[in-house]
Amino acid sequence: MRVTLILACASALASCSDNGNDSLAPPMVLTPSQPIADTSIIRNAVGGLPLAMVSDEVESELIALRDAATSLRATDRYDIRGNLSRTVDCTGDTCRLGGTSYTAADLDSSGVTFEAVMTHNGLPVFQSVQESEQADGGSLRIDAYGAWMDDGVFWLQSHRVRDAERQTTAYEAYGTTLGNAAGERLMSSGTAMWTGIMVGGSAAASEAYHGNAEITVNFADADVDVAFTNIHELRTGAAQNDIMFNDVPLTPDGFASGARPGNRIAATFYGADHAEVGGTFEHDDVFGAFGARKDE
Repeated sequence: MRVTLILACASALASCSDNGNDSLAPPMVLTPSQPIADTSIIRNAVGGLPLAMVSDEVESELIALRDAATSLRATDRYDIRGNLSRTVDCTGDTCRLGGTSYTAADLDSSGVTFEAVMTHNGLPVFQSVQESEQADGGSLRIDAYGAWMDDGVFWLQSHRVRDAERQTTAYEAYGTTLGNAAGERLMSSGTAMWTGIMVGGSAAASEAYHGNAEITVNFADADVDVAFTNIHELRTGAAQNDIMFNDVPLTPDGFASGARPGNRIAATFYGADHAEVGGTFEHDDVFGAFGARKDE
């Protein structure tokens, strides 16, 4: 099964099924506009720098990360009112969504148009869009916004189904991260910090967010503090409240705390010497993903 996430119906929304007949797959419509029409607003709000890359270059970076990934995490999925619509459980490089499982290798970029947004905290940021016609004359649109590192990528994604009258009939949004897991428990002494980016969204508010991510590990206590700061809404640049997770226990592959329903966070360290970390979070009505590189 190939799944359009960043890179579909089988795991997107039930209403976009073509009953398994690939020969009846609807044609693609013209490439729509990217999710954020004016990227200078969020770039200026968070202090990002312009990034000159074309769609194929961004796609190539993401495909290479997908192909090397040994870890996949995703949040639960939320409907247009911000209510939980479907649960997702992930282990290793496999996530289970209802009765369907998919792996990092299943993620497909066919028909997706990517756009470079900026670099921020040393990470390149992208957005992407795909829109396809449905058999009933409606459309399925998939939007994503995220960033990548040397060994991982993370993003916020939404799926919207509209009928022939352009009325929304189904909607889901969620955060995802994948990467090449370090493969061993983080061990050291004192403290260490990773700095990067968070991306998040509130379906109920119809808003998406971008901010700083700071992950501080205290080895004596074997726990982690996570701070999402400098958060701004993507389209308006409006400042948002900070989000904090404190005293999160280290796990064999990363760190995690909380349980559904409620506030929770889970992350995996990526690359040699745990140089990077990628994770997902759910906090009040905001959900999303983050990634960061270890400070020198």
